[in-house]
Amino acid sequence: MVAFFLSSSCSSLGGDAPTTRNLPELPTLAFRTETLTMCEGAVELAAAANSATGVCAAPDAGFAACAADSECAAREACRCGRCVLPLCSEQADCPPGHTCNKGRCDLTNGVGFDCPSGTALSSGLCVPTCASPADCRVGEACVGGLCDVRTCLSGTGCSAGESCHEARRAVSLGSPVALVVDGGVRIWFEARGSSASSIRSATSADGLKFTSSSNAALTATNAWEGTRVAAPSVIAADGGFLLFYEGGLNAAGIGVSWSTSGDTFVSQSTSAPLIAASAAWESGRIGGPSVVAWDGPTTIYYEAGPANARAIGVATTNNAGSFDRAGPILTATSVSSAAARGPGWSSVLEVYAPSAMRLGSAAAPGATWLWFSVRGIEKGAAIINESIGFAVAPDGVSAVATPYNPAYHRFNSYLTAMDEGEPSLIPVGENGLRLYFTSRGPNDGLGVARSFVE
Repeated sequence: MVAFFLSSSCSSLGGDAPTTRNLPELPTLAFRTETLTMCEGAVELAAAANSATGVCAAPDAGFAACAADSECAAREACRCGRCVLPLCSEQADCPPGHTCNKGRCDLTNGVGFDCPSGTALSSGLCVPTCASPADCRVGEACVGGLCDVRTCLSGTGCSAGESCHEARRAVSLGSPVALVVDGGVRIWFEARGSSASSIRSATSADGLKFTSSSNAALTATNAWEGTRVAAPSVIAADGGFLLFYEGGLNAAGIGVSWSTSGDTFVSQSTSAPLIAASAAWESGRIGGPSVVAWDGPTTIYYEAGPANARAIGVATTNNAGSFDRAGPILTATSVSSAAARGPGWSSVLEVYAPSAMRLGSAAAPGATWLWFSVRGIEKGAAIINESIGFAVAPDGVSAVATPYNPAYHRFNSYLTAMDEGEPSLIPVGENGLRLYFTSRGPNDGLGVARSFVE
Protein backbone atom coordinates (compact mmCIF):
# COMPACT_ATOMS: atom_id res chain seq x y z
CA MET A 1 0.00 0.00 0.00
CA VAL A 2 1.17 3.54 -0.68
CA ALA A 3 2.70 5.13 2.42
CA PHE A 4 0.78 8.00 3.96
CA PHE A 5 3.71 10.02 5.26
CA LEU A 6 3.93 12.06 2.08
CA SER A 7 4.24 15.73 1.32
CA SER A 8 1.74 17.65 -0.77
CA SER A 9 3.07 19.87 -3.53
CA CYS A 10 0.96 22.40 -5.38
CA SER A 11 1.18 26.10 -6.13
CA SER A 12 -1.32 28.91 -6.51
CA LEU A 13 -2.48 30.55 -9.71
CA GLY A 14 -0.22 33.54 -10.14
CA GLY A 15 1.11 33.41 -6.57
CA ASP A 16 3.28 31.54 -4.14
CA ALA A 17 2.59 28.14 -2.66
CA PRO A 18 -0.10 28.11 0.02
CA THR A 19 2.53 27.56 2.71
CA THR A 20 3.83 31.14 2.28
CA ARG A 21 0.61 32.98 1.46
CA ASN A 22 -0.72 35.95 3.37
CA LEU A 23 -4.44 35.24 3.05
CA PRO A 24 -6.88 37.78 4.49
CA GLU A 25 -8.70 36.95 7.68
CA LEU A 26 -12.25 35.74 7.29
CA PRO A 27 -15.04 36.82 7.46
CA THR A 28 -13.79 39.83 5.46
CA LEU A 29 -13.41 37.52 2.45
CA ALA A 30 -16.53 37.58 0.25
CA PHE A 31 -17.24 35.61 -2.93
CA ARG A 32 -18.87 36.43 -6.24
CA THR A 33 -20.43 33.70 -8.34
CA GLU A 34 -18.87 32.90 -11.71
CA THR A 35 -19.91 30.57 -14.55
CA LEU A 36 -18.32 27.13 -14.76
CA THR A 37 -18.45 25.31 -18.09
CA MET A 38 -17.69 21.60 -18.34
CA CYS A 39 -17.07 20.20 -21.83
CA GLU A 40 -16.64 16.68 -23.11
CA GLY A 41 -15.40 17.21 -26.61
CA ALA A 42 -17.75 19.74 -28.26
CA VAL A 43 -20.66 18.94 -25.91
CA GLU A 44 -21.37 20.73 -22.65
CA LEU A 45 -22.07 18.60 -19.58
CA ALA A 46 -24.92 20.25 -17.71
CA ALA A 47 -27.42 19.56 -14.93
CA ALA A 48 -30.30 19.53 -17.40
CA ALA A 49 -32.77 17.01 -16.04
CA ASN A 50 -35.78 16.37 -18.30
CA SER A 51 -35.12 19.47 -20.40
CA ALA A 52 -33.69 20.42 -23.76
CA THR A 53 -30.30 18.97 -24.57
CA GLY A 54 -30.10 20.01 -28.22
CA VAL A 55 -31.62 22.06 -30.99
CA CYS A 56 -33.54 21.05 -34.12
CA ALA A 57 -32.05 22.05 -37.46
CA ALA A 58 -31.26 20.68 -40.88
CA PRO A 59 -29.04 17.59 -40.76
CA ASP A 60 -26.16 19.48 -42.35
CA ALA A 61 -26.50 22.59 -40.16
CA GLY A 62 -23.17 23.60 -38.69
CA PHE A 63 -22.07 25.53 -35.62
CA ALA A 64 -19.45 28.24 -36.04
CA ALA A 65 -16.18 27.59 -34.25
CA CYS A 66 -15.23 30.03 -31.49
CA ALA A 67 -12.92 30.74 -28.60
CA ALA A 68 -14.98 33.50 -26.93
CA ASP A 69 -18.58 34.79 -26.81
CA SER A 70 -17.53 37.87 -28.78
CA GLU A 71 -16.98 35.66 -31.84
CA CYS A 72 -20.62 34.51 -31.87
CA ALA A 73 -23.77 36.11 -33.23
CA ALA A 74 -26.50 37.68 -31.11
CA ARG A 75 -28.21 35.28 -28.69
CA GLU A 76 -25.41 32.74 -29.15
CA ALA A 77 -22.64 31.94 -26.70
CA CYS A 78 -19.34 30.14 -27.12
CA ARG A 79 -19.74 26.74 -25.49
CA CYS A 80 -17.09 24.04 -25.86
CA GLY A 81 -15.62 25.67 -28.96
CA ARG A 82 -18.95 26.16 -30.80
CA CYS A 83 -21.36 29.08 -31.13
CA VAL A 84 -24.67 27.70 -29.79
CA LEU A 85 -27.89 28.94 -28.26
CA PRO A 86 -27.31 28.83 -24.49
CA LEU A 87 -30.18 26.57 -23.43
CA CYS A 88 -31.94 26.93 -20.09
CA SER A 89 -33.51 24.22 -17.94
CA GLU A 90 -35.18 26.43 -15.35
CA GLN A 91 -35.62 30.06 -14.40
CA ALA A 92 -32.43 30.00 -12.32
CA ASP A 93 -30.43 29.46 -15.53
CA CYS A 94 -31.45 32.87 -16.89
CA PRO A 95 -30.08 36.29 -15.93
CA PRO A 96 -32.30 38.76 -14.05
CA GLY A 97 -35.06 40.19 -16.22
CA HIS A 98 -35.27 37.13 -18.46
CA THR A 99 -37.63 34.16 -18.64
CA CYS A 100 -36.78 30.59 -19.62
CA ASN A 101 -38.98 30.21 -22.72
CA LYS A 102 -38.89 26.84 -24.50
CA GLY A 103 -35.27 26.40 -23.48
CA ARG A 104 -34.12 29.93 -24.40
CA CYS A 105 -33.75 32.92 -22.07
CA ASP A 106 -35.95 35.73 -23.46
CA LEU A 107 -36.20 39.26 -22.09
CA THR A 108 -39.26 39.70 -19.90
CA ASN A 109 -41.37 42.71 -20.88
CA GLY A 110 -42.12 44.86 -17.85
CA VAL A 111 -45.00 47.29 -17.56
CA GLY A 112 -44.39 50.47 -19.53
CA PHE A 113 -41.24 49.58 -21.42
CA ASP A 114 -40.73 48.81 -25.09
CA CYS A 115 -38.96 45.77 -26.43
CA PRO A 116 -35.44 46.44 -27.81
CA SER A 117 -34.85 46.76 -31.53
CA GLY A 118 -34.81 43.37 -33.22
CA THR A 119 -37.40 41.91 -30.87
CA ALA A 120 -41.19 42.06 -30.60
CA LEU A 121 -43.65 41.54 -27.77
CA SER A 122 -45.10 38.02 -27.66
CA SER A 123 -46.90 36.61 -24.60
CA GLY A 124 -45.17 39.07 -22.31
CA LEU A 125 -41.69 38.37 -23.70
CA CYS A 126 -39.42 40.22 -26.11
CA VAL A 127 -38.86 37.60 -28.81
CA PRO A 128 -36.32 37.98 -31.65
CA THR A 129 -37.87 38.98 -34.98
CA CYS A 130 -37.06 37.75 -38.48
CA ALA A 131 -37.89 38.41 -42.11
CA SER A 132 -36.34 35.15 -43.33
CA PRO A 133 -34.71 32.02 -41.86
CA ALA A 134 -31.32 33.68 -42.31
CA ASP A 135 -32.20 36.12 -39.49
CA CYS A 136 -32.44 33.24 -37.00
CA ARG A 137 -29.76 31.09 -35.43
CA VAL A 138 -29.12 27.35 -35.66
CA GLY A 139 -31.94 25.90 -33.57
CA GLU A 140 -34.44 28.65 -34.39
CA ALA A 141 -37.12 28.77 -37.10
CA CYS A 142 -38.67 31.91 -38.59
CA VAL A 143 -42.38 31.51 -37.83
CA GLY A 144 -44.80 34.41 -38.19
CA GLY A 145 -41.98 36.95 -38.14
CA LEU A 146 -40.50 35.59 -34.89
CA CYS A 147 -37.50 33.36 -34.31
CA ASP A 148 -39.10 30.39 -32.60
CA VAL A 149 -36.62 28.25 -30.68
CA ARG A 150 -36.73 24.55 -31.61
CA THR A 151 -35.24 22.35 -28.90
CA CYS A 152 -35.08 18.58 -28.53
CA LEU A 153 -34.41 16.08 -25.77
CA SER A 154 -32.12 13.08 -26.13
CA GLY A 155 -32.39 13.06 -29.91
CA THR A 156 -36.19 13.27 -30.09
CA GLY A 157 -38.70 16.05 -30.66
CA CYS A 158 -37.70 17.39 -34.07
CA SER A 159 -39.87 17.64 -37.17
CA ALA A 160 -39.42 15.59 -40.33
CA GLY A 161 -36.33 16.65 -42.24
CA GLU A 162 -34.61 17.95 -39.06
CA SER A 163 -31.97 16.43 -36.81
CA CYS A 164 -31.42 16.92 -33.09
CA HIS A 165 -28.00 18.54 -32.77
CA GLU A 166 -26.65 17.80 -29.29
CA ALA A 167 -25.51 20.95 -27.48
CA ARG A 168 -25.34 19.62 -23.95
CA ARG A 169 -25.59 16.30 -22.17
CA ALA A 170 -27.73 15.87 -19.07
CA VAL A 171 -25.56 14.62 -16.21
CA SER A 172 -25.47 14.80 -12.44
CA LEU A 173 -22.11 15.96 -11.10
CA GLY A 174 -20.97 16.83 -7.58
CA SER A 175 -18.33 16.76 -4.84
CA PRO A 176 -15.58 18.62 -6.72
CA VAL A 177 -12.04 18.81 -5.36
CA ALA A 178 -9.61 21.23 -6.99
CA LEU A 179 -5.82 21.47 -7.19
CA VAL A 180 -3.53 23.92 -8.92
CA VAL A 181 -1.41 21.82 -11.28
CA ASP A 182 1.15 23.15 -13.79
CA GLY A 183 -0.26 26.67 -13.64
CA GLY A 184 -3.83 25.58 -14.36
CA VAL A 185 -6.67 24.06 -12.36
CA ARG A 186 -7.51 20.40 -12.22
CA ILE A 187 -10.66 19.07 -10.59
CA TRP A 188 -11.85 15.59 -9.74
CA PHE A 189 -15.57 15.14 -9.22
CA GLU A 190 -18.32 12.59 -8.78
CA ALA A 191 -20.43 11.49 -11.75
CA ARG A 192 -23.67 10.46 -10.10
CA GLY A 193 -26.10 7.80 -11.27
CA SER A 194 -29.25 6.45 -9.66
CA SER A 195 -27.52 3.28 -8.47
CA ALA A 196 -23.81 3.83 -9.21
CA SER A 197 -21.25 6.63 -9.09
CA SER A 198 -17.72 7.04 -10.43
CA ILE A 199 -15.04 9.73 -10.21
CA ARG A 200 -13.90 11.73 -13.22
CA SER A 201 -11.35 14.50 -13.80
CA ALA A 202 -11.16 17.70 -15.83
CA THR A 203 -8.58 20.38 -16.57
CA SER A 204 -8.75 24.13 -17.15
CA ALA A 205 -6.34 26.93 -17.95
CA ASP A 206 -8.43 29.62 -16.25
CA GLY A 207 -10.33 27.63 -13.62
CA LEU A 208 -13.68 28.38 -15.27
CA LYS A 209 -13.80 26.51 -18.59
CA PHE A 210 -13.03 22.82 -18.07
CA THR A 211 -12.42 19.93 -20.44
CA SER A 212 -13.47 16.59 -18.97
CA SER A 213 -11.96 13.25 -19.76
CA SER A 214 -14.47 10.83 -21.27
CA ASN A 215 -13.06 8.02 -19.11
CA ALA A 216 -13.53 7.56 -15.37
CA ALA A 217 -10.58 8.26 -13.09
CA LEU A 218 -11.85 5.72 -10.56
CA THR A 219 -14.70 3.19 -10.58
CA ALA A 220 -15.99 0.79 -7.93
CA THR A 221 -14.06 -2.47 -8.26
CA ASN A 222 -13.80 -3.69 -4.66
CA ALA A 223 -16.55 -5.56 -2.82
CA TRP A 224 -16.79 -3.08 0.06
CA GLU A 225 -17.41 -0.22 -2.42
CA GLY A 226 -20.53 -1.81 -3.90
CA THR A 227 -21.32 0.24 -7.01
CA ARG A 228 -20.25 3.64 -5.69
CA VAL A 229 -17.01 5.59 -5.31
CA ALA A 230 -17.62 9.25 -4.50
CA ALA A 231 -16.55 12.43 -2.68
CA PRO A 232 -12.91 12.56 -3.88
CA SER A 233 -10.11 14.36 -2.06
CA VAL A 234 -6.78 14.59 -3.89
CA ILE A 235 -3.29 15.60 -2.80
CA ALA A 236 -0.20 15.79 -4.97
CA ALA A 237 2.44 13.40 -3.67
CA ASP A 238 5.99 12.64 -4.74
CA GLY A 239 5.69 11.25 -8.24
CA GLY A 240 1.92 11.33 -8.53
CA PHE A 241 -1.42 11.83 -6.82
CA LEU A 242 -3.27 10.22 -3.92
CA LEU A 243 -7.06 10.20 -4.25
CA PHE A 244 -9.06 9.48 -1.10
CA TYR A 245 -12.72 8.63 -1.59
CA GLU A 246 -15.97 7.48 -0.02
CA GLY A 247 -17.12 4.00 -0.97
CA GLY A 248 -20.45 2.19 -0.78
CA LEU A 249 -24.05 3.24 -1.24
CA ASN A 250 -24.35 3.94 2.49
CA ALA A 251 -20.94 5.51 3.24
CA ALA A 252 -19.24 2.20 4.04
CA GLY A 253 -15.80 3.73 4.51
CA ILE A 254 -12.95 5.83 3.16
CA GLY A 255 -10.51 4.34 0.66
CA VAL A 256 -7.35 5.56 -1.05
CA SER A 257 -6.08 5.18 -4.61
CA TRP A 258 -2.90 6.10 -6.49
CA SER A 259 -2.04 7.53 -9.92
CA THR A 260 1.16 8.84 -11.41
CA SER A 261 -0.69 11.09 -13.89
CA GLY A 262 -3.95 11.87 -12.11
CA ASP A 263 -5.91 10.42 -15.03
CA THR A 264 -6.57 6.84 -13.93
CA PHE A 265 -6.31 5.72 -10.32
CA VAL A 266 -5.77 2.26 -8.86
CA SER A 267 -7.39 1.57 -5.50
CA GLN A 268 -5.04 0.63 -2.67
CA SER A 269 -7.99 -0.31 -0.42
CA THR A 270 -8.81 -3.59 -2.11
CA SER A 271 -10.05 -5.79 0.71
CA ALA A 272 -11.34 -3.19 3.17
CA PRO A 273 -11.58 0.59 3.58
CA LEU A 274 -8.61 2.56 4.83
CA ILE A 275 -10.92 4.00 7.50
CA ALA A 276 -14.18 2.40 8.60
CA ALA A 277 -16.72 3.68 11.10
CA SER A 278 -15.90 2.55 14.64
CA ALA A 279 -16.98 5.23 17.13
CA ALA A 280 -20.53 5.28 18.45
CA TRP A 281 -21.24 8.76 17.08
CA GLU A 282 -20.30 7.60 13.56
CA SER A 283 -23.31 5.21 13.54
CA GLY A 284 -21.73 2.89 10.99
CA ARG A 285 -21.43 5.61 8.30
CA ILE A 286 -18.22 7.45 7.36
CA GLY A 287 -17.12 9.28 4.19
CA GLY A 288 -16.67 12.70 2.60
CA PRO A 289 -12.89 12.90 3.21
CA SER A 290 -10.81 16.06 2.98
CA VAL A 291 -7.06 15.44 3.25
CA VAL A 292 -4.21 17.77 4.16
CA ALA A 293 -0.55 16.76 4.50
CA TRP A 294 2.87 18.23 5.16
CA ASP A 295 6.13 16.29 5.52
CA GLY A 296 4.89 13.91 8.17
CA PRO A 297 1.41 12.89 9.30
CA THR A 298 -1.58 13.00 7.01
CA THR A 299 -4.80 14.45 8.42
CA ILE A 300 -8.21 13.40 7.12
CA TYR A 301 -11.32 15.39 8.00
CA TYR A 302 -14.48 13.42 7.35
CA GLU A 303 -18.25 13.28 7.78
CA ALA A 304 -19.96 10.57 9.77
CA GLY A 305 -23.17 9.78 11.58
CA PRO A 306 -26.73 8.85 10.67
CA ALA A 307 -28.33 10.22 7.52
CA ASN A 308 -29.78 13.70 8.08
CA ALA A 309 -27.79 14.11 11.32
CA ARG A 310 -24.16 14.03 10.19
CA ALA A 311 -21.21 15.67 11.95
CA ILE A 312 -17.50 16.17 11.19
CA GLY A 313 -14.54 14.30 12.68
CA VAL A 314 -10.78 14.11 12.10
CA ALA A 315 -8.23 11.28 11.81
CA THR A 316 -4.42 11.66 11.80
CA THR A 317 -1.78 9.08 10.97
CA ASN A 318 0.44 8.05 13.89
CA ASN A 319 3.83 6.37 14.25
CA ALA A 320 2.18 2.96 14.38
CA GLY A 321 0.85 3.40 10.85
CA SER A 322 -2.78 3.68 11.92
CA PHE A 323 -5.06 6.63 12.66
CA ASP A 324 -5.75 8.60 15.81
CA ARG A 325 -9.29 9.97 15.70
CA ALA A 326 -11.08 12.85 17.34
CA GLY A 327 -14.69 13.72 16.98
CA PRO A 328 -17.08 14.94 16.43
CA ILE A 329 -15.20 18.25 16.15
CA LEU A 330 -18.05 20.12 14.44
CA THR A 331 -21.74 19.41 14.97
CA ALA A 332 -25.11 20.94 14.21
CA THR A 333 -25.26 22.10 17.83
CA SER A 334 -21.87 23.83 17.79
CA VAL A 335 -22.60 25.54 14.48
CA SER A 336 -26.03 26.64 15.74
CA SER A 337 -24.42 28.16 18.82
CA ALA A 338 -22.02 30.22 16.70
CA ALA A 339 -24.77 31.23 14.27
CA ALA A 340 -26.87 32.56 17.15
CA ARG A 341 -24.33 35.37 17.54
CA GLY A 342 -24.54 36.51 13.92
CA PRO A 343 -26.72 36.56 10.80
CA GLY A 344 -26.29 32.78 10.31
CA TRP A 345 -28.92 30.10 10.49
CA SER A 346 -31.99 30.01 12.69
CA SER A 347 -31.57 26.24 12.92
CA VAL A 348 -28.96 23.70 11.79
CA LEU A 349 -29.84 20.05 11.19
CA GLU A 350 -26.46 18.63 10.13
CA VAL A 351 -22.93 19.53 8.99
CA TYR A 352 -20.94 17.45 6.51
CA ALA A 353 -18.61 17.43 3.44
CA PRO A 354 -15.63 19.22 5.03
CA SER A 355 -12.97 20.98 2.95
CA ALA A 356 -9.75 21.74 4.81
CA MET A 357 -6.94 24.22 4.13
CA ARG A 358 -3.98 24.23 6.52
CA LEU A 359 -2.06 27.48 6.87
CA GLY A 360 1.61 27.91 7.72
CA SER A 361 4.28 25.37 6.76
CA ALA A 362 5.64 21.99 7.79
CA ALA A 363 8.15 23.70 10.09
CA ALA A 364 5.61 26.11 11.53
CA PRO A 365 2.10 24.74 11.05
CA GLY A 366 -0.73 27.19 11.53
CA ALA A 367 -4.47 26.95 11.92
CA THR A 368 -6.72 24.86 9.71
CA TRP A 369 -9.55 26.55 7.85
CA LEU A 370 -12.61 24.34 7.42
CA TRP A 371 -15.40 24.93 4.96
CA PHE A 372 -18.34 22.56 5.15
CA SER A 373 -21.91 21.92 4.01
CA VAL A 374 -24.79 22.91 6.28
CA ARG A 375 -28.37 21.76 5.99
CA GLY A 376 -30.66 24.05 7.94
CA ILE A 377 -32.80 27.17 7.85
CA GLU A 378 -31.23 30.56 7.33
CA LYS A 379 -32.53 33.46 9.38
CA GLY A 380 -35.42 35.12 7.60
CA ALA A 381 -36.09 32.04 5.46
CA ALA A 382 -38.92 29.57 5.81
CA ILE A 383 -37.59 26.40 4.20
CA ILE A 384 -34.66 24.06 4.76
CA ASN A 385 -31.82 24.54 2.31
CA GLU A 386 -28.12 23.81 1.92
CA SER A 387 -25.36 26.40 2.18
CA ILE A 388 -21.63 26.58 2.95
CA GLY A 389 -20.21 27.35 6.37
CA PHE A 390 -16.76 28.21 7.69
CA ALA A 391 -14.87 27.31 10.86
CA VAL A 392 -11.33 27.70 12.21
CA ALA A 393 -9.39 24.97 14.01
CA PRO A 394 -6.32 26.66 15.60
CA ASP A 395 -4.81 23.30 16.55
CA GLY A 396 -6.34 21.38 13.66
CA VAL A 397 -8.82 19.66 15.96
CA SER A 398 -10.81 22.16 18.04
CA ALA A 399 -12.99 23.66 15.31
CA VAL A 400 -15.06 26.77 16.01
CA ALA A 401 -17.58 28.08 13.49
CA THR A 402 -17.48 31.83 12.92
CA PRO A 403 -20.59 33.90 13.72
CA TYR A 404 -20.64 35.33 10.19
CA ASN A 405 -22.01 32.26 8.46
CA PRO A 406 -23.10 31.23 5.90
CA ALA A 407 -19.74 31.87 4.27
CA TYR A 408 -21.36 31.44 0.85
CA HIS A 409 -24.94 31.17 -0.33
CA ARG A 410 -26.88 32.21 -3.43
CA PHE A 411 -30.31 33.56 -4.30
CA ASN A 412 -32.16 33.34 -7.60
CA SER A 413 -33.90 36.23 -9.37
CA TYR A 414 -36.94 35.72 -7.11
CA LEU A 415 -34.73 36.11 -3.99
CA THR A 416 -35.28 32.46 -3.10
CA ALA A 417 -32.34 30.72 -1.44
CA MET A 418 -30.60 28.22 -3.69
CA ASP A 419 -28.80 25.07 -2.55
CA GLU A 420 -25.03 24.73 -2.66
CA GLY A 421 -22.64 22.47 -0.77
CA GLU A 422 -19.65 20.09 -0.91
CA PRO A 423 -17.06 22.91 -1.16
CA SER A 424 -13.45 22.81 -2.30
CA LEU A 425 -11.11 25.82 -2.27
CA ILE A 426 -7.81 26.72 -3.89
CA PRO A 427 -5.59 29.82 -3.52
CA VAL A 428 -5.64 32.31 -6.39
CA GLY A 429 -3.26 35.22 -6.94
CA GLU A 430 -1.59 36.77 -3.91
CA ASN A 431 -4.50 37.00 -1.50
CA GLY A 432 -7.54 35.29 -2.99
CA LEU A 433 -9.45 32.05 -3.03
CA ARG A 434 -11.59 30.25 -5.55
CA LEU A 435 -14.52 28.15 -4.36
CA TYR A 436 -15.84 25.12 -6.23
CA PHE A 437 -19.08 23.56 -5.04
CA THR A 438 -22.07 21.37 -5.88
CA SER A 439 -25.12 23.28 -7.11
CA ARG A 440 -28.20 21.31 -6.14
CA GLY A 441 -31.16 20.78 -8.46
CA PRO A 442 -33.11 18.05 -10.28
CA ASN A 443 -29.62 17.04 -11.38
CA ASP A 444 -26.63 18.21 -9.37
CA GLY A 445 -24.07 20.37 -11.18
CA LEU A 446 -20.76 22.09 -10.46
CA GLY A 447 -20.43 25.76 -9.57
CA VAL A 448 -17.63 28.23 -8.93
CA ALA A 449 -17.16 31.52 -7.10
CA ARG A 450 -14.12 33.68 -6.53
CA SER A 451 -13.18 36.00 -3.70
CA PHE A 452 -13.43 39.72 -4.35
CA VAL A 453 -9.93 40.10 -2.94
CA GLU A 454 -7.19 38.51 -5.04
